[in-house]
Amino acid sequence: MPEDLPMWFHDSALIPISWSAAFEVGVPDLDVEHRVLVTLYNDFVLATNRRVSLTLRWEILDSIRACAALHIQHEKRLLCRLPLPGAIDQPRVHRLLLDDLPRPGAGDTDLLPRAEADRALRNAAHILRRRLLAHFQDDLALFAARPS
Repeated sequence: MPEDLPMWFHDSALIPISWSAAFEVGVPDLDVEHRVLVTLYNDFVLATNRRVSLTLRWEILDSIRACAALHIQHEKRLLCRLPLPGAIDQPRVHRLLLDDLPRPGAGDTDLLPRAEADRALRNAAHILRRRLLAHFQDDLALFAARPS
C-alpha cells in the first residue's frame, strides 16, 4: 500500500468518525450517502477493534467499497449537471478514496496468517478514515462553489 503505516501504528486503537453537520455539503442525497459511508466505516472500526471474524471484516470492507463506488457514480452524474470549479479533479480524488485497499482473495490475502490479515485490515481502516475525511473536505470545498 502506498500509505503503509509504521509498525507501531497497526496496534493503535481505531477511532470511529463522529458524524457532524460540518460534513454536510448541502446536497441532501450526497449528505445521506456520506452518513452511510461513516456508519459502515464505524461498523468496520468496531469489528476490527473487537477482532471479530476476518470474514465479517472483509465483508464490511467490501460493503464500504461498493457503497463508495455507488456514491462516486452518483457524484459524477451530479457534477455533469453542475459544472463547478475544481470538478475536473474529482475523478482523480475519487480513485484515491478506494485505491489500494486490500481485497479478500486478491493476491494472497485469503492465504495470509490471521495476524497479517488483521494488520492489513487495521491498516486499511486507518487509511480509509483519512481518505473519507479528506473526501468530505474536498466535497465541501467543491459544492460550496455551486450556485444556490
